[in-house]
Amino acid sequence: MDNRAKGEVSFELAGAVYVARFSMDALIRAEESLDMGIEEIFRSLEKKPRLKIIRALFYAALAENHPELNERLAGELFLQVGVGRVTSLLDAAAKSAFPDQAKGGGQDGDEIPTRRPAGGTGRRSVKAR
Repeated sequence: MDNRAKGEVSFELAGAVYVARFSMDALIRAEESLDMGIEEIFRSLEKKPRLKIIRALFYAALAENHPELNERLAGELFLQVGVGRVTSLLDAAAKSAFPDQAKGGGQDGDEIPTRRPAGGTGRRSVKAR
């Protein structure tokens, strides 16, 4: 049931199929819930992941396709699925959502500019008289 082209991963629990996806809304939901930037969230998973962070990501990834869930219910699902499987699902969802980063980086020109070009690179301005 996974649709990796859309960044979706799925799992089944008690006869129900759940679909997780890291859409833009999901990433923002996780940032707002944790009051952390998305890079900081994912970096924290590489060290000593806290259950709070894993649950917030799990809920954020599920919420778009399962609006009936809330964080508490996502936490109950988390307990039933198990931390190992949940982290594997989140890893697969992240790799599906960000395939270039999963391969070690994007192509040249894919970067989002973070600041304006330095002055002096174009024609001089002419003052109006």
